[in-house]
Amino acid sequence: MWRICARHVLTLVTVFLAVPIVSCARLPHLQRDAIKPPTQLRYTNPTNASDPYSFGVANFQGDSTTFYFITISVDGHNLTVALDTGSSDLWINTAGIDFSNKVVNTNQNVSLLYADQSGVDGPILVGEVKIGDFVVDKQAFIAAAPNNATVGGYQGLLGLGPSANSRINELLANTTFNGAPLLQNVFSTYPNVSTFMTLQMNRSTYGISNGGAFTIGKVDPTYSEISNATRLPVLTGSAQWITVMDSVIINGKNMSGNGMLDNASVIASVPAKYQHKLVTLLDSGAALATGPPSYVDAIYGNLTGASLMEDTGGVYKLPCDTKINVSMVFAGVEYPVNPLDLITVDTDLDNVTVGCFSTIGYSPPETQTDWILGDAFLRNVYALFDYGSDEAEPFIQLHSTVDMNEAWSNFDFAATVRTTAFKSYVLGDNTTVPSPSIVSPSSVPTSANTNSDKDAIGALSESDGSDAARHDYNILMTNAWVIIGLLAFVIILLLVLIAMVILRGRQERRYTPLRNSGGAMEVAGYGSGKGSVYETPYDS
Repeated sequence: MWRICARHVLTLVTVFLAVPIVSCARLPHLQRDAIKPPTQLRYTNPTNASDPYSFGVANFQGDSTTFYFITISVDGHNLTVALDTGSSDLWINTAGIDFSNKVVNTNQNVSLLYADQSGVDGPILVGEVKIGDFVVDKQAFIAAAPNNATVGGYQGLLGLGPSANSRINELLANTTFNGAPLLQNVFSTYPNVSTFMTLQMNRSTYGISNGGAFTIGKVDPTYSEISNATRLPVLTGSAQWITVMDSVIINGKNMSGNGMLDNASVIASVPAKYQHKLVTLLDSGAALATGPPSYVDAIYGNLTGASLMEDTGGVYKLPCDTKINVSMVFAGVEYPVNPLDLITVDTDLDNVTVGCFSTIGYSPPETQTDWILGDAFLRNVYALFDYGSDEAEPFIQLHSTVDMNEAWSNFDFAATVRTTAFKSYVLGDNTTVPSPSIVSPSSVPTSANTNSDKDAIGALSESDGSDAARHDYNILMTNAWVIIGLLAFVIILLLVLIAMVILRGRQERRYTPLRNSGGAMEVAGYGSGKGSVYETPYDS
Protein backbone atom coordinates (compact mmCIF):
# COMPACT_ATOMS: atom_id res chain seq x y z
CA MET A 1 0.00 0.00 0.00
CA TRP A 2 1.46 3.33 -0.96
CA ARG A 3 1.37 5.66 1.99
CA ILE A 4 2.96 8.90 3.04
CA CYS A 5 4.24 8.13 6.54
CA ALA A 6 5.47 10.99 8.71
CA ARG A 7 9.22 11.08 9.35
CA HIS A 8 9.71 7.80 7.54
CA VAL A 9 11.83 8.24 4.41
CA LEU A 10 14.07 5.37 3.39
CA THR A 11 17.08 5.14 1.14
CA LEU A 12 17.41 2.66 -1.70
CA VAL A 13 21.04 1.60 -1.98
CA THR A 14 22.53 -0.63 -4.62
CA VAL A 15 26.23 -1.42 -4.45
CA PHE A 16 27.18 2.01 -5.73
CA LEU A 17 23.86 3.86 -5.92
CA ALA A 18 21.66 5.71 -3.45
CA VAL A 19 18.10 6.62 -4.46
CA PRO A 20 15.65 8.05 -1.89
CA ILE A 21 12.47 6.06 -1.42
CA VAL A 22 9.35 7.15 0.39
CA SER A 23 8.17 4.04 2.18
CA CYS A 24 4.56 4.42 1.24
CA ALA A 25 2.03 6.14 -1.04
CA ARG A 26 -1.37 5.41 -2.55
CA LEU A 27 -2.32 5.75 -6.22
CA PRO A 28 -3.76 9.18 -7.04
CA HIS A 29 -6.99 7.93 -8.54
CA LEU A 30 -10.36 9.59 -8.90
CA GLN A 31 -11.71 10.99 -5.66
CA ARG A 32 -15.34 10.28 -4.95
CA ASP A 33 -17.69 9.35 -2.15
CA ALA A 34 -18.61 5.78 -1.41
CA ILE A 35 -21.30 4.35 -3.68
CA LYS A 36 -23.63 1.91 -2.01
CA PRO A 37 -20.87 -0.23 -0.48
CA PRO A 38 -21.93 -3.82 0.17
CA THR A 39 -22.89 -4.49 3.76
CA GLN A 40 -20.96 -7.76 3.81
CA LEU A 41 -17.74 -8.93 2.25
CA ARG A 42 -18.10 -11.24 -0.72
CA TYR A 43 -15.53 -14.01 -0.75
CA THR A 44 -14.43 -16.22 -3.59
CA ASN A 45 -13.32 -19.82 -3.50
CA PRO A 46 -9.55 -20.25 -3.34
CA THR A 47 -7.70 -22.39 -5.87
CA ASN A 48 -7.35 -25.04 -3.18
CA ALA A 49 -10.57 -25.74 -1.26
CA SER A 50 -8.55 -26.66 1.82
CA ASP A 51 -6.68 -23.35 1.76
CA PRO A 52 -6.14 -22.50 5.44
CA TYR A 53 -5.90 -18.76 4.81
CA SER A 54 -9.47 -18.25 3.50
CA PHE A 55 -8.00 -16.23 0.65
CA GLY A 56 -10.55 -14.07 -1.14
CA VAL A 57 -11.17 -10.94 -3.16
CA ALA A 58 -13.87 -8.28 -3.08
CA ASN A 59 -14.78 -5.12 -4.99
CA PHE A 60 -15.89 -1.89 -3.36
CA GLN A 61 -16.94 1.07 -5.51
CA GLY A 62 -15.60 -0.43 -8.74
CA ASP A 63 -12.57 -2.18 -10.18
CA SER A 64 -10.26 0.53 -8.89
CA THR A 65 -11.13 -0.38 -5.30
CA THR A 66 -10.35 -4.09 -5.16
CA PHE A 67 -8.94 -5.79 -2.07
CA TYR A 68 -7.46 -9.24 -1.52
CA PHE A 69 -8.09 -10.77 1.90
CA ILE A 70 -7.18 -13.54 4.24
CA THR A 71 -8.65 -14.43 7.64
CA ILE A 72 -6.40 -14.36 10.68
CA SER A 73 -7.12 -14.92 14.37
CA VAL A 74 -6.06 -12.31 16.93
CA ASP A 75 -6.53 -13.41 20.54
CA GLY A 76 -9.21 -15.84 19.36
CA HIS A 77 -11.09 -13.31 17.19
CA ASN A 78 -11.33 -14.16 13.49
CA LEU A 79 -10.64 -11.03 11.47
CA THR A 80 -10.55 -10.25 7.76
CA VAL A 81 -7.44 -8.32 6.75
CA ALA A 82 -6.25 -7.01 3.40
CA LEU A 83 -2.91 -8.27 2.04
CA ASP A 84 -0.33 -5.56 1.35
CA THR A 85 3.16 -6.24 -0.01
CA GLY A 86 3.83 -2.49 0.03
CA SER A 87 3.94 -2.16 3.83
CA SER A 88 5.11 -4.26 6.78
CA ASP A 89 2.82 -3.68 9.77
CA LEU A 90 -0.30 -5.46 10.99
CA TRP A 91 -3.14 -3.25 12.17
CA ILE A 92 -6.74 -4.07 12.96
CA ASN A 93 -9.86 -2.06 13.63
CA THR A 94 -10.65 -2.97 17.22
CA ALA A 95 -14.20 -1.58 17.33
CA GLY A 96 -16.40 -4.06 19.18
CA ILE A 97 -13.50 -6.36 20.10
CA ASP A 98 -12.77 -7.23 23.74
CA PHE A 99 -9.31 -8.69 24.17
CA SER A 100 -8.40 -11.06 26.98
CA ASN A 101 -5.84 -10.27 29.65
CA LYS A 102 -3.28 -12.20 27.57
CA VAL A 103 -2.99 -9.17 25.26
CA VAL A 104 -0.37 -6.72 26.50
CA ASN A 105 -0.16 -2.98 25.85
CA THR A 106 3.40 -1.87 25.01
CA ASN A 107 2.58 1.75 25.92
CA GLN A 108 3.82 2.75 22.46
CA ASN A 109 1.53 4.53 19.99
CA VAL A 110 1.86 4.87 16.24
CA SER A 111 0.09 6.85 13.49
CA LEU A 112 0.02 5.98 9.81
CA LEU A 113 -1.17 8.62 7.34
CA TYR A 114 -2.16 7.81 3.76
CA ALA A 115 -1.81 10.03 0.72
CA ASP A 116 -5.60 10.37 0.41
CA GLN A 117 -5.65 11.73 3.99
CA SER A 118 -7.06 8.53 5.44
CA GLY A 119 -5.08 7.00 8.26
CA VAL A 120 -4.89 4.80 11.32
CA ASP A 121 -3.51 5.37 14.79
CA GLY A 122 -3.52 3.62 18.11
CA PRO A 123 -1.49 1.72 20.67
CA ILE A 124 0.81 -1.17 19.83
CA LEU A 125 -0.46 -4.35 21.49
CA VAL A 126 1.13 -7.80 21.71
CA GLY A 127 -0.90 -11.01 21.64
CA GLU A 128 -1.45 -14.37 19.99
CA VAL A 129 -1.98 -14.27 16.22
CA LYS A 130 -2.83 -17.28 14.06
CA ILE A 131 -2.39 -17.26 10.28
CA GLY A 132 -3.38 -20.48 8.59
CA ASP A 133 -1.76 -23.33 10.51
CA PHE A 134 0.88 -21.07 12.06
CA VAL A 135 0.68 -19.54 15.54
CA VAL A 136 2.80 -16.65 16.85
CA ASP A 137 2.38 -16.29 20.61
CA LYS A 138 3.61 -12.72 20.98
CA GLN A 139 2.88 -10.74 17.83
CA ALA A 140 2.89 -6.94 17.86
CA PHE A 141 0.04 -5.15 16.07
CA ILE A 142 -1.64 -1.75 16.03
CA ALA A 143 -5.04 -1.57 17.73
CA ALA A 144 -6.52 1.06 15.44
CA ALA A 145 -9.64 2.84 16.54
CA PRO A 146 -12.48 3.18 13.98
CA ASN A 147 -10.87 5.01 11.07
CA ASN A 148 -11.35 6.13 7.50
CA ALA A 149 -8.75 3.79 6.04
CA THR A 150 -11.05 0.76 5.99
CA VAL A 151 -13.39 0.32 3.02
CA GLY A 152 -16.53 -1.78 2.83
CA GLY A 153 -16.05 -3.56 6.13
CA TYR A 154 -12.66 -5.25 6.12
CA GLN A 155 -11.16 -5.28 9.57
CA GLY A 156 -7.51 -4.45 9.09
CA LEU A 157 -4.40 -4.80 6.99
CA LEU A 158 -1.52 -7.27 7.02
CA GLY A 159 1.75 -5.82 5.77
CA LEU A 160 3.85 -8.40 3.95
CA GLY A 161 6.96 -6.30 3.42
CA PRO A 162 10.39 -6.66 5.08
CA SER A 163 10.95 -5.57 8.69
CA ALA A 164 13.03 -2.56 7.62
CA ASN A 165 9.77 -0.91 6.53
CA SER A 166 7.99 -1.56 9.84
CA ARG A 167 7.05 1.37 12.06
CA ILE A 168 6.19 -1.10 14.84
CA ASN A 169 9.63 -2.68 14.64
CA GLU A 170 11.21 0.77 14.70
CA LEU A 171 9.32 1.90 17.80
CA LEU A 172 9.86 -1.34 19.75
CA ALA A 173 13.54 -1.67 18.82
CA ASN A 174 14.76 -0.46 22.24
CA THR A 175 12.14 -2.22 24.34
CA THR A 176 11.68 -5.75 25.63
CA PHE A 177 9.00 -6.43 23.00
CA ASN A 178 9.50 -8.15 19.66
CA GLY A 179 8.30 -5.80 16.91
CA ALA A 180 9.05 -7.99 13.86
CA PRO A 181 6.34 -8.34 11.18
CA LEU A 182 4.05 -11.36 11.32
CA LEU A 183 5.59 -13.42 8.51
CA GLN A 184 9.11 -12.94 9.81
CA ASN A 185 7.94 -14.17 13.21
CA VAL A 186 6.37 -17.19 11.49
CA PHE A 187 9.70 -18.03 9.87
CA SER A 188 11.50 -17.60 13.21
CA THR A 189 8.96 -19.74 15.08
CA TYR A 190 8.93 -22.46 12.40
CA PRO A 191 12.55 -22.77 11.20
CA ASN A 192 11.70 -25.66 8.86
CA VAL A 193 9.34 -23.49 6.84
CA SER A 194 10.84 -21.97 3.69
CA THR A 195 11.10 -18.20 3.98
CA PHE A 196 8.78 -17.17 1.16
CA MET A 197 5.15 -16.43 0.39
CA THR A 198 3.30 -16.60 -2.93
CA LEU A 199 0.33 -14.73 -4.43
CA GLN A 200 -1.91 -15.42 -7.41
CA MET A 201 -4.59 -12.75 -7.66
CA ASN A 202 -7.50 -13.26 -10.04
CA ARG A 203 -10.26 -10.83 -10.93
CA SER A 204 -13.41 -10.29 -8.89
CA THR A 205 -17.02 -9.23 -9.27
CA TYR A 206 -16.67 -6.53 -11.91
CA GLY A 207 -13.66 -8.16 -13.56
CA ILE A 208 -15.71 -11.28 -14.42
CA SER A 209 -13.81 -14.09 -12.70
CA ASN A 210 -12.57 -14.74 -9.19
CA GLY A 211 -10.35 -16.87 -7.00
CA GLY A 212 -6.62 -17.00 -6.45
CA ALA A 213 -4.03 -18.42 -4.09
CA PHE A 214 -1.97 -17.31 -1.10
CA THR A 215 0.64 -19.59 0.45
CA ILE A 216 3.40 -19.41 3.05
CA GLY A 217 6.49 -21.59 2.67
CA LYS A 218 5.17 -23.68 -0.19
CA VAL A 219 4.31 -23.28 -3.86
CA ASP A 220 0.82 -23.82 -5.22
CA PRO A 221 1.16 -27.06 -7.29
CA THR A 222 -0.75 -25.40 -10.12
CA TYR A 223 2.21 -23.08 -10.68
CA SER A 224 5.16 -25.31 -9.80
CA GLU A 225 7.08 -23.89 -12.79
CA ILE A 226 7.84 -20.77 -10.77
CA SER A 227 10.65 -22.63 -9.01
CA ASN A 228 12.61 -22.42 -12.27
CA ALA A 229 11.91 -18.71 -12.86
CA THR A 230 14.73 -16.16 -12.83
CA ARG A 231 15.38 -14.68 -9.40
CA LEU A 232 14.83 -10.94 -9.57
CA PRO A 233 17.00 -9.04 -7.09
CA VAL A 234 15.38 -7.02 -4.34
CA LEU A 235 17.39 -3.79 -4.34
CA THR A 236 19.57 -3.55 -1.27
CA GLY A 237 18.24 -1.17 1.36
CA SER A 238 14.88 -0.66 -0.34
CA ALA A 239 12.94 -2.13 2.63
CA GLN A 240 10.20 -2.97 0.12
CA TRP A 241 9.68 -5.44 -2.70
CA ILE A 242 11.51 -3.22 -5.19
CA THR A 243 13.34 -4.69 -8.17
CA VAL A 244 14.30 -3.52 -11.66
CA MET A 245 12.27 -3.92 -14.86
CA ASP A 246 13.93 -4.06 -18.29
CA SER A 247 11.29 -2.40 -20.44
CA VAL A 248 7.62 -2.21 -21.45
CA ILE A 249 6.32 -3.54 -24.78
CA ILE A 250 3.46 -1.36 -26.03
CA ASN A 251 1.57 -2.67 -29.07
CA GLY A 252 4.69 -4.45 -30.28
CA LYS A 253 7.14 -1.59 -29.63
CA ASN A 254 9.75 -2.02 -26.90
CA MET A 255 10.17 1.08 -24.71
CA SER A 256 13.00 1.28 -22.18
CA GLY A 257 15.20 3.70 -20.24
CA ASN A 258 14.45 7.31 -19.30
CA GLY A 259 13.98 6.29 -15.69
CA MET A 260 15.62 7.13 -12.37
CA LEU A 261 18.72 5.09 -13.18
CA ASP A 262 19.33 7.20 -16.29
CA ASN A 263 19.46 10.42 -14.30
CA ALA A 264 22.55 12.39 -15.26
CA SER A 265 23.54 12.91 -11.63
CA VAL A 266 23.71 9.17 -10.86
CA ILE A 267 24.35 7.43 -14.19
CA ALA A 268 28.11 7.23 -13.62
CA SER A 269 27.67 5.29 -10.37
CA VAL A 270 24.98 2.87 -11.59
CA PRO A 271 26.31 -0.70 -11.88
CA ALA A 272 26.20 -2.01 -15.44
CA LYS A 273 23.54 -4.62 -14.60
CA TYR A 274 21.12 -1.85 -13.56
CA GLN A 275 21.82 0.73 -16.24
CA HIS A 276 18.79 1.84 -18.28
CA LYS A 277 16.46 -0.31 -16.18
CA LEU A 278 13.34 0.86 -14.34
CA VAL A 279 13.03 0.89 -10.54
CA THR A 280 9.80 -1.03 -9.85
CA LEU A 281 7.77 -1.75 -6.69
CA LEU A 282 5.38 -4.73 -6.61
CA ASP A 283 2.52 -3.66 -4.33
CA SER A 284 -0.54 -5.82 -3.70
CA GLY A 285 -2.02 -3.04 -1.55
CA ALA A 286 -2.51 -0.88 -4.65
CA ALA A 287 -5.45 -1.76 -6.88
CA LEU A 288 -3.97 -0.02 -9.93
CA ALA A 289 -0.48 1.05 -11.07
CA THR A 290 1.69 4.07 -11.87
CA GLY A 291 4.55 4.68 -14.28
CA PRO A 292 6.64 7.47 -15.82
CA PRO A 293 4.47 9.95 -17.77
CA SER A 294 6.27 9.13 -21.04
CA TYR A 295 5.27 5.46 -20.70
CA VAL A 296 1.70 6.17 -19.59
CA ASP A 297 1.19 8.59 -22.48
CA ALA A 298 2.64 6.04 -24.91
CA ILE A 299 0.14 3.41 -23.70
CA TYR A 300 -3.01 5.56 -23.66
CA GLY A 301 -2.33 8.92 -25.31
CA ASN A 302 -2.87 7.94 -28.96
CA LEU A 303 -5.95 5.77 -28.45
CA THR A 304 -9.20 6.76 -30.13
CA GLY A 305 -11.47 8.52 -27.66
CA ALA A 306 -8.81 8.79 -24.92
CA SER A 307 -8.60 12.02 -22.93
CA LEU A 308 -6.19 12.92 -20.13
CA MET A 309 -8.22 14.04 -17.11
CA GLU A 310 -7.15 17.10 -15.16
CA ASP A 311 -5.98 16.88 -11.56
CA THR A 312 -6.01 13.07 -11.49
CA GLY A 313 -2.30 12.31 -11.59
CA GLY A 314 -2.18 11.15 -15.19
CA VAL A 315 -5.43 9.17 -15.38
CA TYR A 316 -6.98 8.83 -18.85
CA LYS A 317 -10.69 8.49 -19.55
CA LEU A 318 -11.29 5.83 -22.21
CA PRO A 319 -14.07 4.12 -24.16
CA CYS A 320 -14.93 0.91 -22.33
CA ASP A 321 -14.15 -1.22 -25.40
CA THR A 322 -10.54 0.01 -25.54
CA LYS A 323 -8.23 -2.97 -26.11
CA ILE A 324 -4.48 -2.56 -25.62
CA ASN A 325 -1.53 -4.94 -25.96
CA VAL A 326 1.05 -4.33 -23.20
CA SER A 327 3.72 -6.53 -21.61
CA MET A 328 6.20 -5.89 -18.81
CA VAL A 329 9.71 -7.31 -19.28
CA PHE A 330 11.76 -8.55 -16.32
CA ALA A 331 15.17 -10.22 -16.79
CA GLY A 332 14.46 -10.69 -20.48
CA VAL A 333 11.12 -12.44 -19.89
CA GLU A 334 7.90 -10.92 -21.22
CA TYR A 335 4.88 -10.84 -18.89
CA PRO A 336 1.75 -9.89 -20.88
CA VAL A 337 -1.05 -7.93 -19.19
CA ASN A 338 -4.63 -8.99 -19.90
CA PRO A 339 -6.30 -6.02 -21.67
CA LEU A 340 -9.02 -6.15 -19.00
CA ASP A 341 -6.38 -5.01 -16.50
CA LEU A 342 -5.35 -1.95 -18.52
CA ILE A 343 -8.70 -0.21 -18.12
CA THR A 344 -10.95 0.01 -15.08
CA VAL A 345 -14.68 0.55 -14.77
CA ASP A 346 -15.63 3.12 -12.18
CA THR A 347 -17.79 6.15 -11.52
CA ASP A 348 -16.79 9.61 -12.71
CA LEU A 349 -16.38 12.58 -10.37
CA ASP A 350 -20.17 12.93 -10.09
CA ASN A 351 -20.34 9.52 -8.36
CA VAL A 352 -23.15 8.43 -10.69
CA THR A 353 -21.91 8.34 -14.28
CA VAL A 354 -20.18 5.04 -15.07
CA GLY A 355 -17.14 5.21 -17.31
CA CYS A 356 -13.81 3.57 -17.96
CA PHE A 357 -10.36 4.84 -17.07
CA SER A 358 -6.73 3.88 -17.35
CA THR A 359 -5.41 1.59 -14.65
CA ILE A 360 -1.99 3.24 -14.95
CA GLY A 361 -1.42 6.85 -13.91
CA TYR A 362 1.70 8.95 -13.43
CA SER A 363 4.03 7.89 -10.62
CA PRO A 364 4.06 10.63 -7.95
CA PRO A 365 7.54 12.14 -7.59
CA GLU A 366 7.57 11.53 -3.84
CA THR A 367 7.53 7.73 -4.32
CA GLN A 368 10.95 7.88 -5.97
CA THR A 369 10.22 4.83 -8.10
CA ASP A 370 9.69 4.58 -11.85
CA TRP A 371 6.90 2.02 -11.64
CA ILE A 372 4.52 0.88 -8.92
CA LEU A 373 2.79 -2.27 -10.15
CA GLY A 374 -0.31 -3.05 -8.10
CA ASP A 375 -3.06 -5.60 -8.58
CA ALA A 376 -3.65 -4.52 -12.20
CA PHE A 377 -0.32 -6.20 -13.00
CA LEU A 378 -0.13 -8.81 -10.23
CA ARG A 379 -3.36 -10.47 -11.45
CA ASN A 380 -1.36 -11.56 -14.49
CA VAL A 381 1.40 -13.43 -12.69
CA TYR A 382 2.01 -15.94 -9.94
CA ALA A 383 4.48 -14.13 -7.69
CA LEU A 384 6.93 -15.54 -5.14
CA PHE A 385 8.50 -13.22 -2.55
CA ASP A 386 11.49 -14.71 -0.70
CA TYR A 387 12.58 -12.86 2.46
CA GLY A 388 16.12 -14.23 2.32
CA SER A 389 18.29 -15.21 5.27
CA ASP A 390 21.68 -14.51 6.78
CA GLU A 391 23.21 -16.48 3.92
CA ALA A 392 20.94 -15.36 1.03
CA GLU A 393 19.58 -12.06 -0.24
CA PRO A 394 15.80 -11.54 -0.73
CA PHE A 395 14.47 -12.10 -4.24
CA ILE A 396 11.28 -12.20 -6.32
CA GLN A 397 10.18 -14.78 -8.89
CA LEU A 398 7.37 -14.31 -11.41
CA HIS A 399 5.48 -16.81 -13.56
CA SER A 400 3.08 -15.56 -16.25
CA THR A 401 -0.51 -16.83 -15.97
CA VAL A 402 -1.85 -15.13 -19.12
CA ASP A 403 -2.56 -16.69 -22.50
CA MET A 404 -2.59 -13.43 -24.45
CA ASN A 405 -4.43 -14.80 -27.50
CA GLU A 406 -7.20 -16.14 -25.28
CA ALA A 407 -7.31 -12.93 -23.24
CA TRP A 408 -7.48 -10.86 -26.43
CA SER A 409 -10.31 -12.96 -27.86
CA ASN A 410 -12.34 -12.88 -24.65
CA PHE A 411 -11.93 -9.17 -24.02
CA ASP A 412 -14.89 -7.76 -25.99
CA PHE A 413 -17.47 -9.88 -24.25
CA ALA A 414 -15.78 -9.69 -20.85
CA ALA A 415 -15.56 -5.89 -20.99
CA THR A 416 -19.26 -5.69 -21.88
CA VAL A 417 -20.29 -7.92 -18.98
CA ARG A 418 -18.04 -6.04 -16.57
CA THR A 419 -19.44 -2.63 -17.49
CA THR A 420 -23.04 -3.86 -17.44
CA ALA A 421 -22.55 -5.45 -14.01
CA PHE A 422 -21.10 -2.29 -12.53
CA LYS A 423 -23.85 -0.11 -13.98
CA SER A 424 -26.38 -2.40 -12.37
CA TYR A 425 -24.55 -2.11 -9.06
CA VAL A 426 -24.43 1.71 -9.19
CA LEU A 427 -28.05 2.07 -10.26
CA GLY A 428 -29.26 -0.55 -7.80
CA ASP A 429 -31.39 -2.23 -10.46
CA ASN A 430 -31.67 -5.86 -11.56
CA THR A 431 -30.16 -5.50 -15.01
CA THR A 432 -29.49 -8.94 -16.45
CA VAL A 433 -25.81 -9.62 -17.05
CA PRO A 434 -25.26 -11.73 -20.19
CA SER A 435 -23.80 -15.21 -19.86
CA PRO A 436 -20.38 -16.06 -21.36
CA SER A 437 -20.31 -17.32 -24.93
CA ILE A 438 -17.79 -19.26 -26.97
CA VAL A 439 -15.28 -16.94 -28.60
CA SER A 440 -13.03 -18.08 -31.45
CA PRO A 441 -9.31 -17.44 -30.90
CA SER A 442 -7.77 -14.53 -32.77
CA SER A 443 -4.26 -13.22 -33.04
CA VAL A 444 -3.17 -10.22 -31.00
CA PRO A 445 -2.54 -7.18 -33.23
CA THR A 446 0.41 -4.93 -32.51
CA SER A 447 -0.59 -1.78 -34.36
CA ALA A 448 -0.28 1.59 -32.66
CA ASN A 449 -4.05 1.95 -32.33
CA THR A 450 -5.64 -1.32 -31.19
CA ASN A 451 -9.20 -0.23 -30.40
CA SER A 452 -11.30 -3.30 -31.13
CA ASP A 453 -14.24 -3.59 -33.48
CA LYS A 454 -17.52 -4.04 -31.69
CA ASP A 455 -18.69 -7.64 -31.61
CA ALA A 456 -22.23 -8.92 -32.03
CA ILE A 457 -22.93 -8.23 -28.37
CA GLY A 458 -22.34 -4.52 -28.88
CA ALA A 459 -19.31 -3.46 -26.84
CA LEU A 460 -20.02 -0.61 -24.45
CA SER A 461 -18.34 2.76 -24.52
CA GLU A 462 -18.43 5.34 -21.74
CA SER A 463 -21.77 5.74 -20.00
CA ASP A 464 -23.99 8.79 -19.73
CA GLY A 465 -25.83 7.54 -16.66
CA SER A 466 -28.95 5.49 -16.03
CA ASP A 467 -30.49 6.08 -19.45
CA ALA A 468 -27.32 4.89 -21.13
CA ALA A 469 -27.21 1.80 -18.94
CA ARG A 470 -30.72 0.81 -19.91
CA HIS A 471 -29.98 1.66 -23.53
CA ASP A 472 -27.00 -0.70 -23.52
CA TYR A 473 -29.11 -3.40 -21.97
CA ASN A 474 -31.73 -2.91 -24.69
CA ILE A 475 -29.02 -3.34 -27.32
CA LEU A 476 -28.02 -6.66 -25.77
CA MET A 477 -31.65 -7.84 -25.73
CA THR A 478 -32.24 -6.63 -29.30
CA ASN A 479 -29.32 -8.67 -30.59
CA ALA A 480 -30.63 -11.69 -28.71
CA TRP A 481 -34.06 -11.35 -30.37
CA VAL A 482 -32.38 -11.02 -33.78
CA ILE A 483 -30.58 -14.32 -33.21
CA ILE A 484 -33.81 -15.99 -32.04
CA GLY A 485 -35.56 -14.68 -35.15
CA LEU A 486 -32.91 -16.14 -37.44
CA LEU A 487 -33.18 -19.50 -35.70
CA ALA A 488 -36.95 -19.43 -36.11
CA PHE A 489 -36.56 -18.71 -39.85
CA VAL A 490 -34.21 -21.69 -40.24
CA ILE A 491 -36.64 -23.98 -38.41
CA ILE A 492 -39.57 -22.85 -40.63
CA LEU A 493 -37.48 -23.38 -43.75
CA LEU A 494 -36.55 -26.88 -42.55
CA LEU A 495 -40.23 -27.73 -41.95
CA VAL A 496 -41.12 -26.55 -45.45
CA LEU A 497 -38.43 -28.78 -46.95
CA ILE A 498 -39.67 -31.76 -44.92
CA ALA A 499 -43.23 -31.13 -46.11
CA MET A 500 -42.07 -31.01 -49.74
CA VAL A 501 -40.23 -34.34 -49.32
CA ILE A 502 -43.33 -35.98 -47.82
CA LEU A 503 -45.58 -34.59 -50.57
CA ARG A 504 -43.25 -35.80 -53.29
CA GLY A 505 -43.09 -39.24 -51.71
CA ARG A 506 -46.86 -39.54 -51.71
CA GLN A 507 -47.01 -38.46 -55.35
CA GLU A 508 -44.58 -41.25 -56.23
CA ARG A 509 -46.72 -43.69 -54.14
CA ARG A 510 -43.82 -44.49 -51.83
CA TYR A 511 -43.86 -44.23 -48.07
CA THR A 512 -40.62 -43.86 -46.14
CA PRO A 513 -40.91 -42.86 -42.48
CA LEU A 514 -38.62 -40.07 -41.28
CA ARG A 515 -35.96 -41.41 -38.94
CA ASN A 516 -34.18 -39.80 -36.00
CA SER A 517 -30.71 -38.73 -37.10
CA GLY A 518 -29.16 -39.70 -33.75
CA GLY A 519 -29.21 -36.28 -32.10
CA ALA A 520 -27.05 -34.03 -34.23
CA MET A 521 -26.96 -31.36 -31.51
CA GLU A 522 -25.55 -33.82 -29.00
CA VAL A 523 -23.09 -35.27 -31.50
CA ALA A 524 -21.86 -31.74 -32.13
CA GLY A 525 -21.25 -31.34 -28.42
CA TYR A 526 -24.09 -29.00 -27.54
CA GLY A 527 -26.08 -31.36 -25.37
CA SER A 528 -24.12 -30.94 -22.16
CA GLY A 529 -25.68 -27.65 -21.18
CA LYS A 530 -25.03 -24.05 -22.16
CA GLY A 531 -21.61 -22.84 -21.16
CA SER A 532 -20.72 -25.95 -19.17
CA VAL A 533 -17.11 -25.87 -20.32
CA TYR A 534 -16.82 -22.10 -20.13
CA GLU A 535 -17.96 -21.31 -16.60
CA THR A 536 -14.88 -19.21 -15.83
CA PRO A 537 -13.34 -18.37 -19.20
CA TYR A 538 -11.72 -15.16 -18.02
CA ASP A 539 -9.41 -16.50 -15.31
CA SER A 540 -5.92 -15.29 -15.94
